[in-house]
Amino acid sequence: YDDLVFGEITVGKAGSPPAKLYIGQEVPVRITIFVHEQLFSNMGYPTVDIPNASFRDYSAQNPQSPHFLPTKSTRQRRENMTFIVVPFDCMLSPKTPGALSGTISVNCHLNDPDRGRSSRRSPFDMFDDDFFASRRKVQRTLRLDFPEITALPLPAPPASDTFLGLVGQWNVAMTLKPASVRVGEPVTLTAEITGTGNSDLFAPPKLDCPGFRIFDPEFKKDSAPGQTSAQITWVMLPLGKDSRLPEVAFTSFDPAKETYIRHSLTDKLTVLPPQLPETGAIIADNSLAPLDEQRSRQSDQAAVDILYIKTNLSPATKRPLWLNVWKPTLLLLLLSPSTSLLCSSLARRRDRLSGDRSYRRRQAALKQKNRLLRQLRGCPREQLPSLIREQLVPYLTDLIGLPPGTSAPATAGHLETLDQQELADAIRQAEQAGFMPGAVQGIDTAKLTKLLAKLTAAISVTLILLYPNAHAQSTEPATVLQQAREAYDRGDVEGADNLYESLQSQNGENVALLYNRANCAFRLGNPGLAMAYYERARRLAPRDSDIRENLNFVRRQLDLPPVLPTRTPTELLVRLRDHFRPDEWLLASAIVLFGWSLGSGLLRLRGRPATWLHFAAGLTLIVCLLAAWSQSQSSYRTGAQALVVDKHAKLFSLPGGEGKELDLPVALGDQVHVVETRTDSARVRTGGAEGWIDRSQIRLIW
Repeated sequence: YDDLVFGEITVGKAGSPPAKLYIGQEVPVRITIFVHEQLFSNMGYPTVDIPNASFRDYSAQNPQSPHFLPTKSTRQRRENMTFIVVPFDCMLSPKTPGALSGTISVNCHLNDPDRGRSSRRSPFDMFDDDFFASRRKVQRTLRLDFPEITALPLPAPPASDTFLGLVGQWNVAMTLKPASVRVGEPVTLTAEITGTGNSDLFAPPKLDCPGFRIFDPEFKKDSAPGQTSAQITWVMLPLGKDSRLPEVAFTSFDPAKETYIRHSLTDKLTVLPPQLPETGAIIADNSLAPLDEQRSRQSDQAAVDILYIKTNLSPATKRPLWLNVWKPTLLLLLLSPSTSLLCSSLARRRDRLSGDRSYRRRQAALKQKNRLLRQLRGCPREQLPSLIREQLVPYLTDLIGLPPGTSAPATAGHLETLDQQELADAIRQAEQAGFMPGAVQGIDTAKLTKLLAKLTAAISVTLILLYPNAHAQSTEPATVLQQAREAYDRGDVEGADNLYESLQSQNGENVALLYNRANCAFRLGNPGLAMAYYERARRLAPRDSDIRENLNFVRRQLDLPPVLPTRTPTELLVRLRDHFRPDEWLLASAIVLFGWSLGSGLLRLRGRPATWLHFAAGLTLIVCLLAAWSQSQSSYRTGAQALVVDKHAKLFSLPGGEGKELDLPVALGDQVHVVETRTDSARVRTGGAEGWIDRSQIRLIW
């Protein structure tokens, strides 16, 4: 078949391979396969074995083979024969200096004209190929040698400029708007990048502008065949009237000219003194912090502006979610005020237990009262001192709110301040019994149990009547919020995050705190953790647009698709469903059921048919219940959903990082399903496969 099936490799636009290439310099490559028309059946995309090469990604244009553009066959006459010609086009660039060489293989499926259907075939041949085919199929693999090309390293870039990592013919246009601002007002620097070449190493550069507060840039990139465009937007706040924007210059390498091309900002910025909103007076103090009302952005700056924190503490959202609506749901379903009051009382008691450690210790001690009294009554006299020291004293320290581990003499002294002199004397006698054997004779067990029961009853009444006002936080949440806001504004993001964490430990599932901690995590360079906080907050407050915009902003920085898209009817239904939480769908079901009952009763009293009401209410009730059930099995499935927050995350066949490293792709921001957890590892499922991952590399989002 050598004359009937063959291939050619063309490197470069001129048809001949270049003598040298720079690292990152792209060169067009065309692999052309010729197959005689009577032999042609089909063929796969080429397999490239060039270790020192990288390829432009065409996965958006050709999902079947991301290294090649979509191909289209043609017919061509050569030497009085007609051939099917299949060209494969790609863009190749060297990764490291040295020789660029290798092989390219193409699998061709051919029709075999010499083995048509005939009497020479065995009866068993029908199981080898299509029994009804007029020709047999054969496979032939073409191996083509890639011409050797020398890859050279890039020359050293200018020290004064920032190299963007772009190799090729690129244009960078930078604009600054507005040209004149006051201290604390935002100014936007935009870099529009267009051109052709390799952009794999391109990343938003870091600006170093003393006297300015620079927010994290918004980055957008769009690759199309033949051209790549990108946009970087920085929002900066001048901190003083003496702030001056230094010269901003970026460079790209042009391999055709073998030199670096400089792109600089020509616009100038004028910084004026700040102005008070109340009087309009000009202030000369260049250390004035930006005012809150000056922080509003135009729509084209929203991606940066959404990183501002929330200043008010939102109500805590309880978990599981049905706790947020169980009172009105029971009220609508049962119409029982007594049940609602009882459940409210239990909720208050639960909140007290979960919010005060001293209260929890006292409640736990009260549960041990009867057991301790029985032990005191039936305890032999020689064992009584040991029982008092080891069980009664810890019980009393928990009951009267002393620190854990308080000694017996200290406990006795505190009892004296509570007018419990006899109980204090019994504890001191038990303490002295260790070195004064006769001291135990002075302890009256019956009197001791009565004193203990009396003290316990008095403290129980105090807890019931006075406890709601008996404890107060040493620091009000509003004060801590203000301290965290001030720390965030002055750049102490880590300190602000610690303050928000302390508030979160007291307020539980609070949307505002999760949102603020996500902002802090992103500013601290941990976008994975920020996404986890945003995802958790989004599930608690699904209609909060700030949370959704921030989450999508962070996902865009990692080239991830946005959450809740509406490209298809199914995605639209999911977005409509997730506009409410499962507990809200349950509350809606209760409202529909109550309205159904009330409406049908009124229609019956008026003697009117209720068929339409039954149909509409029944359908609405089914939709609400299905929405709540489907959410509980997917996005609100407790303890089973996690986000990968470490860009170096890996999966192993055994827990603890042992066993074989699995060839399963897990990237920063991927959502995985948690199957099993251990002390330091978790077994997760992704893409239909399972593996073990370090628990520090994932974060539960529900």
